[in-house]
Amino acid sequence: MKLKTKLLLMALMPMILMIVIIAGILLIEIPALNGSSAEEGLKTAAYSVSAGLNAMDGDFKVTRGQLFKGNTVFANDNALFTEINEKTGAEIVLFYGIDSYATTIKDSEGNYVKKLTADEQTVDTVKSMDGYLFDRNAEYADCKYYGCYVPLKQGSSGVNVGMIFVGIPKNNVRKGMFIGLIISAVLVIAVIVVSVIITLRDAKRLVKAVVSCNKAAERLASGELDVRVDDDTLKRDDELGMLGKSNAKLADTLRDIVSEAKHCTAELGEASANLKKVSMDSTVAIRNVKTSVNEINRATSSQAEDTETASEHVGVISNAINDTATEVENLDANSEAMKNKSAEALAILEDLKQITDEAGSAIQVIYDQTNKTNSSAKSIEEAVNLISDIANQTNLLSLNASIEAARAGEAGQGFAVVATEISALAEQTNNSAHTIQGIIASLMNDSNSAVETMDKVKEIIIKQNDNVVRTVNIFNELEENINITVETSGKISEEVKALGEARNVVEEALHNLSAVAVENAAGTEETSASMDKVGSVINKVSAAAMSLSNMSERLDMTMSAFNLDE
Repeated sequence: MKLKTKLLLMALMPMILMIVIIAGILLIEIPALNGSSAEEGLKTAAYSVSAGLNAMDGDFKVTRGQLFKGNTVFANDNALFTEINEKTGAEIVLFYGIDSYATTIKDSEGNYVKKLTADEQTVDTVKSMDGYLFDRNAEYADCKYYGCYVPLKQGSSGVNVGMIFVGIPKNNVRKGMFIGLIISAVLVIAVIVVSVIITLRDAKRLVKAVVSCNKAAERLASGELDVRVDDDTLKRDDELGMLGKSNAKLADTLRDIVSEAKHCTAELGEASANLKKVSMDSTVAIRNVKTSVNEINRATSSQAEDTETASEHVGVISNAINDTATEVENLDANSEAMKNKSAEALAILEDLKQITDEAGSAIQVIYDQTNKTNSSAKSIEEAVNLISDIANQTNLLSLNASIEAARAGEAGQGFAVVATEISALAEQTNNSAHTIQGIIASLMNDSNSAVETMDKVKEIIIKQNDNVVRTVNIFNELEENINITVETSGKISEEVKALGEARNVVEEALHNLSAVAVENAAGTEETSASMDKVGSVINKVSAAAMSLSNMSERLDMTMSAFNLDE
């Protein structure tokens, strides 16, 4: 049996068992519940009919085959019974004694049943009680009912003279019960189907995760380390997700270990080969060393002569170092002076830049003031034009006044004199206005020339300011270069001091070389003897290298069982 089927059965068996138990309980309890609910409903309807009848005046009596209560006659189409039947669906029968006188029960053709006879024992039982009687197997007109009986009381004496029957056909109750069972069955089947779908989905995911982990484990067991567990399994938060992550982590760890082991094996093989080669080269080198030792012995004798020659050259170097130290001191002094001059020049340029900025600001103020003057001149010109217009109008008025004075004759002579004076005054005003216009025109020309000049001056100051800024930048770079030169000079000075100290050390070393040459002669003889011992050691190293090479080959064969291909 497949794992998915097992998981499906494991998930569904408890649910199926629970559904079977619930179905059994429903089959047992639903009829009982329906009977109980029918009993309560019928009891309520029966008491409602009884209350309605008790509310009528008079006593029950039978006259000419009809049942009366007071003046009310009861027949099969009684309004009270019909209304309750239509609202509740319950059938109602009114018994006086053992015979029925009113009912809502109809035959198969839809006609009211004329006469029904009750069981005498049932009638006696109902008459003897004050409560109600519920009968699950009442039968009237060939139909079985869930029925409820209540006593029919006489209005004046309260004596039970009959009974009221209210019933529901059992088939209707069973039909409702059957519909309830069908609905319950449909819901149960729907729950089972949904559960199967959900379980199949989850089982499929579980089986997929298990298969993925199993395949990963099989590939790991076969030596294939390029294991990749699917992303869905790795995203799970349960034990299978942890198992998938563990498989992936194990594969990565094994891959790293085997890769490192193979790398180490390769390095071990290469090292063993190199060691073998080195041992062979060492044997040859030892032989060469013996030859070299003999040559060293011969060369030691000439070393003393070379040492004396080197001492002479060291003296020359010492003099050169002293001269260099003097020049370095002069270079330090010059660099410091350049640095000071550069700082002074930079300060002067900063002052020049500030002055240029102030000059630009002042020219801007003059430029603004000139523009204001130009605007004022335009306003004055407009006022002069207005005055000129007024003078012309005044002259016209004077001319009109003269004409009117001439018409008036002698009476208008005084007015003519005034008109003449006004005309003269208007002429003077007009001449003054023309003079002012000329002055204003000259002033505006000068003002416009000043504005143009200010614009040119502003451009010159801007260019001058840019040049000052560039000059400042150049001096800043120059200052940086001077600082670098000062630092370099300091370093050279320190190096010269170090050379002086090194000179002393070299001189002392040269003195010691002579003594060392003597000691080398004795050392070469001891070295020759040591070479023989080293030769035997090299032979042992060669044998160990061969063993190491064999071990590397066996380890490489073992690691070949693992596959690291991605």
